[in-house]
Amino acid sequence: MTLDPILKTKLFILPLREGLISRPRLTNQIDVNINKKVTFISAPAGFGKSTLLAEWAARTDLPVCWVSLDPSEDDPVKFLSYLIASVQNTWDDLGESILSALRAPGSPPVDMLLNSWINELSEYTSDFVLILDDFHHIRNQEVQDLLFNLIDHQPPQLHLLIASRADLPISY
Repeated sequence: MTLDPILKTKLFILPLREGLISRPRLTNQIDVNINKKVTFISAPAGFGKSTLLAEWAARTDLPVCWVSLDPSEDDPVKFLSYLIASVQNTWDDLGESILSALRAPGSPPVDMLLNSWINELSEYTSDFVLILDDFHHIRNQEVQDLLFNLIDHQPPQLHLLIASRADLPISY
C-alpha cells in the first residue's frame, strides 16, 4: 500500500446547502470575468466566499478544480502538490511525473517543477478553472512567489479563482 500525503477531501467542491440564498449578481460577475487570468474574491470570514464559488462551480460548464487551503499548504512542495492533485481530479495523468518528483528525495527546485507543470498544462486544449479557496492561510513568500509565477506564465486555457480573507499584492 502506497501512502498518499494528499488529503482528497480538500479537493472536493463544497456541497451546496439546503436553503442556500442564490447570489446571481455575484455569480454573473464571475462569468463576466472568467476569461481573465485571475478573479480574486476578498471578504472577511463568514461572508460566503466559499459558498459563492461552490454555487458558481455547480452551474458552470467548465471543468472546475478545487483546493481548500489551510496552514499546512504554506509550504512550496505541499502547495504545488495540492495544485497538481486538484487538476488530476479532472485529468488524472496531468502532472503525475512532477508529483512523483516532488515526493522524491533530492527533487529539483520547486520553481523548476512548477515551470514543467505549466508546460504540461499548456499542452491541454480544454479551458478549465482552478479555485484556490482560503488563500489567506498562505503567508510563506516562497509559496506566494510560486502563485505569482503561475499567474505570470499561465496558459490561456487556465483561469484562477482565488478566495481570501485578505487582499494579495496582485495586479492582474
